[in-house]
Amino acid sequence: MDTPELVHTKRTAPEFARRRMLVLACGGAALAGLASGCATPAAPQGAPLGRMVAARAPRVGDTWRYQYTSAWRNVAPRAMVVRVTAVTADGVRDELRVEGARGGAAEGDFGSRLEVSQRPVGGVDVRELSPYLQAFDMPAPGAGAQVAMPPAGWGGAWIGSARFGGTERIVVPAGTFDTTRVDVFGRRFFIGGQMDDAIDPVKLYLSAWYAPQVKRFVRLTFATYATQLNPLAQDLYELAEYKVGQGRSD
Repeated sequence: MDTPELVHTKRTAPEFARRRMLVLACGGAALAGLASGCATPAAPQGAPLGRMVAARAPRVGDTWRYQYTSAWRNVAPRAMVVRVTAVTADGVRDELRVEGARGGAAEGDFGSRLEVSQRPVGGVDVRELSPYLQAFDMPAPGAGAQVAMPPAGWGGAWIGSARFGGTERIVVPAGTFDTTRVDVFGRRFFIGGQMDDAIDPVKLYLSAWYAPQVKRFVRLTFATYATQLNPLAQDLYELAEYKVGQGRSD
């Protein structure tokens, strides 16, 4: 992934002082994201994906191994393993672990809503877009949809929208696949006095490529930018190995 060289920006002492005062004034709401004063807006709900199609759903024990790389030179590449632990008519539960990292796996529940998720595991914040999207009734190419976003660590809430594309053939370490691409754009307002225009993200771009035979995405890119348009996160996930069944476990 071609990316410019990134430079860390340190937070200033006054900025830390402002945030400590806001936390004391607003309590836990400040940590979830402040829209104005101490109010925290409700995050938009993701578009419903419809019913699950058993033949397209994964089975318990299905496993995927991804290669993760970051544009930051001081972030080492990692290998991540995802394994399905439960499948019901409502969705899929899985566990994710980073190879060689201390600690256990991070669980995730994915139902019939279009959403961007975030799971901290093994020192990495792993972002995904409804990884089992293909198990449900996907919107047609060209369709747009509202996306549920993860809670903001600070500042205003994220608003996300998705656009469904057509078929793309891509190559990843696990092979060559005909995929459906989905692009997500997220944004939130910059709040002066509560957010830093160099280090707090206000724009988010995510693209995911889903392959039917894999029953999950085979590539995902994730990037965020601050108000000054400097890049903050630029991550790439590519499928390296996979093992899936042909149907759903009850």
